[in-house]
Amino acid sequence: MARLFLGVALAAIIAIAPARARAERVTIEDVDFDGNGTIDLTDFVLFARAFQSDDPIYDLDGSRAVDLPDFEIFAAFFGQIVVDVPVIPTLKHELLDVPAGEFIMGTDSGGLPPDGPEHVVYLDAFKIDRYEVNNAQFNAFLNDRNRNTKTVGRTAPWQTDEDIAYENAVNRNRDSEDNVLYNLDSRRADIRISIDLLAGREGDDNEESEDLGRTIRDEYVLKAFYLANRAVTNVTWYGARAYCEWAGMRLPTEAEWEKAARGTDKRPYPWGTATPTPEHANIADHVGRTVDVGSHPKGASPYGAHDMSGNAWEWCEDWFNPDYYTDSPKDNPKGPEIGLNRVMRGGSWKFRDLADTTTRWFDAPFATDEQIGFRCASDF
Repeated sequence: MARLFLGVALAAIIAIAPARARAERVTIEDVDFDGNGTIDLTDFVLFARAFQSDDPIYDLDGSRAVDLPDFEIFAAFFGQIVVDVPVIPTLKHELLDVPAGEFIMGTDSGGLPPDGPEHVVYLDAFKIDRYEVNNAQFNAFLNDRNRNTKTVGRTAPWQTDEDIAYENAVNRNRDSEDNVLYNLDSRRADIRISIDLLAGREGDDNEESEDLGRTIRDEYVLKAFYLANRAVTNVTWYGARAYCEWAGMRLPTEAEWEKAARGTDKRPYPWGTATPTPEHANIADHVGRTVDVGSHPKGASPYGAHDMSGNAWEWCEDWFNPDYYTDSPKDNPKGPEIGLNRVMRGGSWKFRDLADTTTRWFDAPFATDEQIGFRCASDF
C-alpha cells in the first residue's frame, strides 16, 4: 500500500489544494519528519510509509488515522525551508543574582482569585536562570548514563540488541521512584529515542518489508537540529526537579519566581506596565509553539530574566493551594506542606491573559504539555 501511495501521490503533490484547517495548528516544523530543515522527498517517503497507520507523528489532523486529509496538510508545506543556518546549542546555565529583601507578592487588581491578596514577602538572596532550560540541555541530562538509573542486559533469548537499547533509554527517562521525566509520546515532543527512520528490514523475498525495521539506539536525540535552544516542554514536575538537581541546582519557589519576574515595584509584566506585544513575549499563539529562549530581550525582567512572560509555563517547587496567600509566612515562604498539584508560573505561547507576573496556575506533578517547561534556581 505504501508503494502505491508513493507512486500516485508524488505525481500529484504539486497540485494539492491548500490544507484544510484544523483545531490545533500544524506548523512547518511538524512536517519536517527527518529534522533536516527542509520539507523534502525524505519527509515524503516517511509519510508514505506511515500512510493508513495510526502513527501520531504523521496524523496531522488528529483523526487517529494517517489518511488523505493528512497528506493535504503535508503537501501544503512541501518544498519549504524551515531553517538553513547552523544552530549552536547552548548548554551552559547563566545565573542571575536576586538580592535579599522584601517585595509585594500577589495582586488586588483583578486577576484570578488565587492571585491575591497582595502581601509583603521577604526572601533571602538567591540565583535564578536567565533563560528557561532548553532542549539541548535536557537532552544531555537524559543521555547521562551516570545518573541513578538501572541498566539492563539480555534476560531472555528472544531479546534483541534493540530491545535492550530501548529499555535502557526508557529507564533513563524515570527517576529513582519510577516517575516519568519527559513525555516521549507527545506529537510535539522535541526529544526522542534515537531511531534510524529510514532503515528498512528485508523480508523473505529480500525486498524491503512494509514493516519498518527501525534501528533503535540507547541514546536520546533532538527531533531536529534547530530545536536545540527552544525551551524544553513536555516535562513533568519530576523531570524538572531531577534536571535541576542533576545540574547542581533546584526549582525556584513560587515566591522566588515572582520576585525574579516582578522586582520590587509591583509591575504587572516583567518589562513594566506596557501592554504585551509580540516584541515583549511569545504569547497569544502568534507562533504556535515555543521559540528559542532569549528571543524577546525587550521583555526581560528587572533582574535580566528572559521569557518569564509567555513561551512556556514554568514549574515551581511549591504545592499549589488557592488560599495559600491568606496565611503564608512572610519570610521565605515555600508553599503548603502537602498537596495534589504543583505551581506553574508565567503563562505560555498559547495565551495572553495569563502571562503576567502574578497569575498562579497548577497541574499534577506527573502531567506534561507542550506548553510546560521550567528554569532552575539556587542558593547563594
